[in-house]
Amino acid sequence: MELNIEKNLIPINKSVLNIRTLNQCIQDGAKQPDLEYIIDRLIEEGIGVMFAKSNLGKSSLGVQILDDIALGRNSIANLRTNKRTSLYIDCEMDDRQLKNRYTDKDGQFKYFSDNFYRATLTINILEKDFLKNLIKSIKTSVIEYDVKFLLIDNLMTIIYDLNKPNLVLEFMLGLKKLREETTISILIIAHPRKEIDLSQEMDQNDIFGSSYIGNFLDYVIGMRRSRSNPKQVILRLLKTRMDENHHNSDNILVLELQNKNGIPVFEFIKFDSEINHLNNIGTDFIKSEEKMVSELDVIKKCKALGIANTTIAKILNISEKTVRNKLKLLDKDSQQLMLKSE
Repeated sequence: MELNIEKNLIPINKSVLNIRTLNQCIQDGAKQPDLEYIIDRLIEEGIGVMFAKSNLGKSSLGVQILDDIALGRNSIANLRTNKRTSLYIDCEMDDRQLKNRYTDKDGQFKYFSDNFYRATLTINILEKDFLKNLIKSIKTSVIEYDVKFLLIDNLMTIIYDLNKPNLVLEFMLGLKKLREETTISILIIAHPRKEIDLSQEMDQNDIFGSSYIGNFLDYVIGMRRSRSNPKQVILRLLKTRMDENHHNSDNILVLELQNKNGIPVFEFIKFDSEINHLNNIGTDFIKSEEKMVSELDVIKKCKALGIANTTIAKILNISEKTVRNKLKLLDKDSQQLMLKSE
């Protein structure tokens, strides 16, 4: 899709290059503060996205994480948190809905940190220069309230058409410039593409919108419902600028949304392998801590039980033809074993 931004290009009257030796770059980098985790090994300084389908509780999780950051309280899985004044740009709920969500069964309001601010939009997103005015307003608020961490909920509400790369590019460039000018860290809540295969592992390219988004991100967190236990959701770190990804597919976080006296709270259940949560209930194709039962083993066991090829195909989420081909391999292996024994 064509960007059509040529008409908005600004004339450049100076060099666009800053040239130094590589050694000088390293020395200059050593003078800057080290990058830190805001939530240990999960949320880092910079710009990130957490994406999930509707009705999984991503807004509730976002508020919970933001409250932990504002308080400096250990977050999910008891992860250490660096205290930061936080701002929540809420495009999802009005004040009444917020009150209903955070009022317990006794009619008492949940108390949040005084370092936790909330902002709502005062103009229509279709108004002229909305994105430019939004970035400008965020910068003013960041300076006025000394905000260090920003949560935007959500990308689809801010940008009315995520299929228009020029809008996505304008917004992400605005956030990048904002971070450079204020050193604020930003987490954006987003949605995944509609056509993703939920039986496959999460990927950062699953974010709904222009492919330009990923180029601006320092980290990406995927959130998805567990297919082996629908009451649980899983979190996986898909991209990070840090030295190591501590929450990859082999060490995801498993959470469960619980009702604590009328207030939604995500409780940490365990660390696990993502593949354990990709298959429907009843599937025997599961990765344990030591090994993964291969498709061939599952097919062999199923045939011994007299299960039809079509049913095996559904269990493993493969075609019936693939099942037949693997059965041929099993027959070939068994014939070779018989010849060796003779």
